[in-house]
Amino acid sequence: MSESLSFGAAGTARRDRTHTLFAQTMGYVAATAGLFALGAYAGRGLPGGLGIIALIAAVGSLIGMQVTYGNRRRGR
Repeated sequence: MSESLSFGAAGTARRDRTHTLFAQTMGYVAATAGLFALGAYAGRGLPGGLGIIALIAAVGSLIGMQVTYGNRRRGR
């Protein structure tokens, strides 16, 4: 009988870690969506050319972060 309790506790711990990871991920998704909405609200009155420049700068910064992260993982 005590063995079934120990197996249940291990399953519960794994489930708790899964829920925690999912909650963290969804928190990051919510923060990202909020920042996109804030940026769209702040830039709603920008002229078209300045909006395109901001878009190119944003994509460039994403690429730069990805390169930096890749180099960090490889130990460079």
